[in-house]
Amino acid sequence: MLDQLHRTTGQERRRRPRASALIAIPAEPALSYNRRPVTAFRKGMALSRIPPADLRWRVDPGRLVDEEATRTAHSATLDRLVNSLSQAVADNSPARGHIFVRGHAASDRGMLLKSGLESIRPPRRELHDYCLVHNFVYPDRPRLLRLPAGSGRKLRAALGEINRFIRDQLESALEARPIRNRLQALSDRSDAEMRRLTGPLEKKLKPHGLVLVREEVGQLVRLTVHVQQTGRVITQDDLANLVAKGQVSPEEFEQIRTVIRDAQPQIRKLTDAINKTWNHAHQLRGRLLRAETRRLLADLAQPVLRQFADPGVKEHIEAIIADVLEKRVDTPTAHLADPELLYSINLVHTAIDDGLNLVHEHAPTPRNLGGTIDPSWLENRRSVASFLGVRGGSLLTANGGFLVIDAEDLLENPRSISLLRNALTNGMIGIEPPPDNSSSPAISLRPEPIPIDARLILCGTQRHWQRLQQEYPEFIGLFAAPIDIPDSIPRDAAGVTWIAARLRDAAERVHSAPISDEAIAALVEQAARMGGRNRLSTRMGDLLTVLRTAAVLAGGPESDHVSAVHVHEAIDRMRPLRPVSSNPHFETSGFPARQHQLGQVHVCGLEPDGDRNYGQLIRIQASLAHAPDTRIAFEGADQAPGSEISIRIESALAHSMRMDKSIGLHALISCGSTSTGTAPRTGGALILGSVLALVSRLSDIPLRQDLAVIGSLDSDCRLTPVEGINARIEDCFQIAQQSQTSGSPGVIIPTIQREELMLRPELIQAVRNDLFQVYAAGNLSQVLEMLTGASPGHWRDGKFTADSMFDRARKRLTAA
Repeated sequence: MLDQLHRTTGQERRRRPRASALIAIPAEPALSYNRRPVTAFRKGMALSRIPPADLRWRVDPGRLVDEEATRTAHSATLDRLVNSLSQAVADNSPARGHIFVRGHAASDRGMLLKSGLESIRPPRRELHDYCLVHNFVYPDRPRLLRLPAGSGRKLRAALGEINRFIRDQLESALEARPIRNRLQALSDRSDAEMRRLTGPLEKKLKPHGLVLVREEVGQLVRLTVHVQQTGRVITQDDLANLVAKGQVSPEEFEQIRTVIRDAQPQIRKLTDAINKTWNHAHQLRGRLLRAETRRLLADLAQPVLRQFADPGVKEHIEAIIADVLEKRVDTPTAHLADPELLYSINLVHTAIDDGLNLVHEHAPTPRNLGGTIDPSWLENRRSVASFLGVRGGSLLTANGGFLVIDAEDLLENPRSISLLRNALTNGMIGIEPPPDNSSSPAISLRPEPIPIDARLILCGTQRHWQRLQQEYPEFIGLFAAPIDIPDSIPRDAAGVTWIAARLRDAAERVHSAPISDEAIAALVEQAARMGGRNRLSTRMGDLLTVLRTAAVLAGGPESDHVSAVHVHEAIDRMRPLRPVSSNPHFETSGFPARQHQLGQVHVCGLEPDGDRNYGQLIRIQASLAHAPDTRIAFEGADQAPGSEISIRIESALAHSMRMDKSIGLHALISCGSTSTGTAPRTGGALILGSVLALVSRLSDIPLRQDLAVIGSLDSDCRLTPVEGINARIEDCFQIAQQSQTSGSPGVIIPTIQREELMLRPELIQAVRNDLFQVYAAGNLSQVLEMLTGASPGHWRDGKFTADSMFDRARKRLTAA
């Protein structure tokens, strides 16, 4: 049977349907439809019509006073925020006191947070500078120095002087005359002792023309016998060459070699004795140089040690002196690192004691939050890691204060959430090198963890809070209950003047042309449109966008100030009009002319387009058949509606017709947009339109087509509010204009949303000229009365008014 319904509905879209072709219920005798007098209907429509003055809430520019008393619209929220911030800074545990400020990004979230932070007075607490220094025992584990606030730079400067002395002046200082004289005396005594040892052998060799020569080979001394020939001393190899040339006889050469061989045992003993003497002299030289070096460095370090009583500083200076004495005294130093690099300090964090420490991190990556380790220098074309490459992150920078992060940015970095959770829980941050990087340091450093004492402030929306709760429950456990920032305030005199004052302040910051009171009033009216019923939006980001655009428009040569015209034009540019496009499923598109159709109604849904929403005119048609159970099918929507939609439609029909049992109806609901080619979305508009079309089909009473219905239905068949009421009305008006609809088309809206109306001036003028109308209805019966021109019927004594719409529909359902 449903297949037959599909075929029937397909034919309906190709030609104007007949009422008898749409209903598969056995024909009944025609019922006369007793309409009430036209004058009464027109009177009811007039009462339901919303007058032009009520279509837009207006602000009197002359009453926008700028009083300080009007700047307290958020006083209660600000008090809660200040109280939470004060408790946070007073709490000494880094695992507690963290704050989540919950509100829309364009709201006053940032302004209130700034005001709250300016209002608190942080308690006095001990602040520290944190420095990393080279660990001479375990080079891959840099040591941490904790100094009083402001001492880090002083220590770095003091050590810098010592390090430059070691690099540039130590060698020349050890060559001073007193030290040089003492070294020369040591050398002279060593030479005298060695001459005393070698004297007897030299006398023994001299008659044979032989000379004992002392040669230094590294740390050793070697004795060799040379030959004195023709007034000069030559080696034994040179003497062999002379023999080969015939200048020395072989006999003479052999006698010399015999003497040398006989002297070898004595030469070996003398070599050992001389090496002992030589080494002893060298040791004495090293002791002297190291003693002088220690004295020089100790004199330089003494003022530093007096200034910095920290044991870690003393230990580091002693380690520097020990390393210099071991590696840089009386030994080559070309292969060693620059003393300014090796012996310096890395000031990872400097505490600033000038009020509340506030850090905003706009890119909360693990590197930016926790810090990183960069290569310090190149050695043999290879990057070398050093403690100097350790960089602290914003979490360390915020020590003693607050770190502010946007939750949207943080959720894009899951590793950052884990880093924050561990660091805030433990009160320590361990800085690590970046993972999997081709330029990563050759040595994997693990600096000593650094204490942190920062409070985290996350700014986000309800969606961000829920996502953190679901995905990171341990992290969200660090926060107290979120502080909610409302995105609207009451639309009263205080709220109006407060918004106006904020806008004037913003205009000064934008450096725009002078802004008129009328322009401020237009912006306040835009805040009312954004805020909803009796509310003013505090999404200053959106209002500032309008203000900036208006300022640009006012920048031409014909304008010397920002006017209300510029503001309205800026608003129009932010939401450009869309042309009406045809739908191939319908013969006509746009807003229909004034006529009546059976089982067909027009509603206005909401169609998203990027960051904007547009009203979408939707034509809904109903065809039906009687059956023992209820089954409602749909076609034309963007996705198949679920069973919940069918149940709500059935419930609304049963409630409106006072039926306790199942209505037993097979129906096909066909829908499509007449203003765009986009399939309608399922929702409240589809439910309301389906109920209206089904009642029309069941009662065999056509509905007026030039009125689009806006709203949804609750379980008691009352019209309920919908999102974007102003956009829906304005887009229906635009569609009617572009379609050049004759007569006086209009819309029917929920009565409860009358106070939300903030319609464009051109639409209000069209209402004044009777070219467009806006009606208000409170329930389904009132909507049907406007669409048919007669009351749908009243329930009395167990039945509806005879021959009324509900009476005819109910009889049709109970006929089988």
